[in-house]
Amino acid sequence: MFLVASGEARWLVKAPRSGSESWFYETIGPHVRWIPTHTDVADPSVVLTEYLEGCPSLFDISAADPAEAIDGLVSLAPVLAELHRWPTEGAEVPSATPPLPELDPVHVSAWVDGTQPSRHLLRSLQRRERLCQSLRRACARVGPQGLIHGDLKLDNVLSSPAGPIVIDWELGGHGPLAWDLGSVLGSILAIWIDGADLDQPAPDHWFENAVIPYPEACSAVRRFVSEYRARVTGPMMPTLSILVDYLASWLVARSWVESSLISQVNPRHLLRLIIAEGIVRSPQALLPEFAG
Repeated sequence: MFLVASGEARWLVKAPRSGSESWFYETIGPHVRWIPTHTDVADPSVVLTEYLEGCPSLFDISAADPAEAIDGLVSLAPVLAELHRWPTEGAEVPSATPPLPELDPVHVSAWVDGTQPSRHLLRSLQRRERLCQSLRRACARVGPQGLIHGDLKLDNVLSSPAGPIVIDWELGGHGPLAWDLGSVLGSILAIWIDGADLDQPAPDHWFENAVIPYPEACSAVRRFVSEYRARVTGPMMPTLSILVDYLASWLVARSWVESSLISQVNPRHLLRLIIAEGIVRSPQALLPEFAG
């Protein structure tokens, strides 16, 4: 990935490009302001998207101002509603490949690298059967299907004066709408988790009593869901049980990927598992007004 300049414009060049990313930029991009401008190049192996100088990612913002980053995630509600309502019937839409690993303990060998962190995380997962059941349902891609981004982590959302700009569409396409929703809601909770004081004794009582001890993050989750539900209703709206399955699965998947990258399981990775199972066990505590 590198940066090039052409006159007034600056372009971010990514190689090799994926078919899904090109499809989004060429088909959807010209019609919505929250996808960066795309330009064709002679070399079919690369993709160029407009580089927006002065537009930090929500990941960058979260380190200095978690509340601002959470507000940025909440502002994605109308953006996702527009994407999810996009007509796909009869169109040649690529299939989404959201980064949801097969974490079923029976078939997890492909994801275990044999390191102590991997074994530790797997053992923690195996002790949480209800969380495993959520992961299995999410891997089966249950729930309403439509056009999704597939990788809505903090790094892939830029903050601009005109609103959020979403980048990196290579995993997007036709897939479960609840994965995008779970990604955003999981990111909101992850910001809270990253700021939690973990020098205190392990918060076992949160898990044992299914207590949700983060009212500010919960408030943001409810605001997002309320904004989204006002725009997407009927059979396209995932049920509460489906939504929490994907939310919990996102938290687990991020912990698994991050711990594998750094070859270390830290307390925040395990806290995500605790929070994920607390949500699966007591979804109404997170979304008390969710109907259905």
